[in-house]
Amino acid sequence: MTGSPTARADIRVAVLDSVESEPHTTAELRSRIDGDPATIEDVLCRLSTEGTLREKTGPEGTTVWWQETEPAAARDQVQFEELVQTVSDHAIFFITPDGTVQTWNEGARQLKGYDAGEIIGDHFSTFYTPEDRENRRPSRNLATAARDGRVEDEGWRVHKDGSGFWARVTITAIHDDDGTLRGFTKVTRDLTERHEYERTIERERERLELLNRTLRHDILNGLNVVTVETQTARAHLDEDHPVTEHIDVIRDRVDDLTELIETMRELMSALETDGSKELEPISLTETLREQLDLLEHSYSGVEVTSRGLDEVPSAVLADGLLGRVFENILTNAVVHNDTDRPRVTVTARETPRSAAGESPTLLSGSGNGETEASGATTAGVTVHVADNGPGVPPEERDAILEKGVSELDEPGNGFGLYLVKEMVRSYEGTLDITDASEAPDDVLVPDEERGAVFSVTIPQA
Repeated sequence: MTGSPTARADIRVAVLDSVESEPHTTAELRSRIDGDPATIEDVLCRLSTEGTLREKTGPEGTTVWWQETEPAAARDQVQFEELVQTVSDHAIFFITPDGTVQTWNEGARQLKGYDAGEIIGDHFSTFYTPEDRENRRPSRNLATAARDGRVEDEGWRVHKDGSGFWARVTITAIHDDDGTLRGFTKVTRDLTERHEYERTIERERERLELLNRTLRHDILNGLNVVTVETQTARAHLDEDHPVTEHIDVIRDRVDDLTELIETMRELMSALETDGSKELEPISLTETLREQLDLLEHSYSGVEVTSRGLDEVPSAVLADGLLGRVFENILTNAVVHNDTDRPRVTVTARETPRSAAGESPTLLSGSGNGETEASGATTAGVTVHVADNGPGVPPEERDAILEKGVSELDEPGNGFGLYLVKEMVRSYEGTLDITDASEAPDDVLVPDEERGAVFSVTIPQA
């Protein structure tokens, strides 16, 4: 290193004074500054490395040195501050270690209602509710941010006019190079609409639960009383008594109402879940066999064929309503069949599920030329229910599964399929509808030229 510390410091000051107003070559600086030429060049190189000076090669290999009006670090800071000032959907400002507001951007003005001159110099606890201030929430947030580096918080905050809004707040501690706390940046976002939506959903869930309990405890209990009383009355009458016919009608109607209430309870059970529904291992094989037996006993003319029920993992993640899912699909395949002899086939097969949210892909060896995706793991079972009916036109498939509540009283509305969709959704499964002609080779179909295939995929237990 050339030159004494004092000489180097003096040369540094002299260089910066010389190039403050206009560029200079190395030769010009040597002629204007008293000092060792080697020390002058060393100081120039260090100033360039720091970013304090800029340099370029001039004519005949000379080096030209100059100083920008603003150093790069200062210029970047100014650009950042200008960017923050233009942000209008987030309140972004700086507060001192004790919580005093020092800066104010456009987003803060729009969100909180204060102009910069009205709030700079005040304590940031101004934005908190009286209850939060009494509970020392502002100071606790600063203490946590100082200790952990940052803190995130959600809660009610107060506009200038006293009205409230639901805020998501991030407070980040800012330190000097030596670790001294300079203050905090505070970013606030208005999430009132999202919060109100979540509250609305929660209220609707509570109403569904209230209705569910009313159906379960009051209406069903009342219908049970009617059933018992009609059975008692029926037992005291002769078979040919003219009243027995009316009692039988009452009993049949009560049975219909009881079944309808059970269906509504199942639908509400599916609707009121939000992805946190508790599921348990349910035997898919046993459930399918029970529903196939019920179908054959309920519709004597139907021809039922199945494949793969004993070749797939028996247990899937569902609940006790799984049978209703397949009861609705199987019944739909018969009641909407336009042939003289309805035929229904059921094929069960394993399906791997890759990344979250992706549709299941077929296992290798399925017979249709498809192979298992690399890294996929067997995570589901798909049940294909095919029929030889008229099929479902492609333009109607989404519609019959997406019926709004207001449409459920229309004839032929597919209420059962709406229930199926919601139930499968609550199991985190999938439901698809295709033509029989689109089915994979190893899926049984009654007729390759007509009919629909309903495919239900449910995660394995």
